[in-house]
Amino acid sequence: MLLAENISKRYRNNRRTVLDQVDFKLEEGEFCAVMGESGSGKSTLLAVLSGILRPDSGKVLLDDADLYALSDKDLSYIHQRKIGYVPQANIFLKQYTILDNIVLPYLSEKKDTESELYDKAKEHLEKLGIGDLWDRYPYELSGGEQKRACLIRALLMQPKIVKLHWCRSMWKAILQKVHPAISLRSSVFAALIVQGNGWSIHPSIVRTIV
Repeated sequence: MLLAENISKRYRNNRRTVLDQVDFKLEEGEFCAVMGESGSGKSTLLAVLSGILRPDSGKVLLDDADLYALSDKDLSYIHQRKIGYVPQANIFLKQYTILDNIVLPYLSEKKDTESELYDKAKEHLEKLGIGDLWDRYPYELSGGEQKRACLIRALLMQPKIVKLHWCRSMWKAILQKVHPAISLRSSVFAALIVQGNGWSIHPSIVRTIV
């Protein structure tokens, strides 16, 4: 499903090689956790595997398509339909409600799908225990509630892969919400989770990379 070959990334400003000829593979239905100390390259690896940060060398293949050889239009489609991404920080547009923040990234010119997406998002909010907050603004939600909204946004279009970057303070509470969220999907998919060293590993994670 997801294959990275010989990935290298160097930050020239501080002369650091963060990734050095890294190979990685994620199979369909697999849960994998990438662990490491702060500054070890976890966030960089996740960004590269998500098609967000171009590596200096190597390839990232999703279903045999090289992410960094795609056009901007095709890569945008991949981000919308095949890769669900939950960043470390909770990123929202503050002038929009939580429901709008979940749905707006996926709206297109096909107006007939708009009401369907809003209904689906409300259903997911209910299943994650924040259904009564759909019309609130981001600043009116707690950090944990915002993280659940980020997870719903990542899962809304039923992507093939969900990539989650958890911060330590949210890890224990939010991971308990992953299983109900995943149960919203009808098909098998893969999850890649980035976390720091020394944290407890959830039993659903079948492979750990340190």
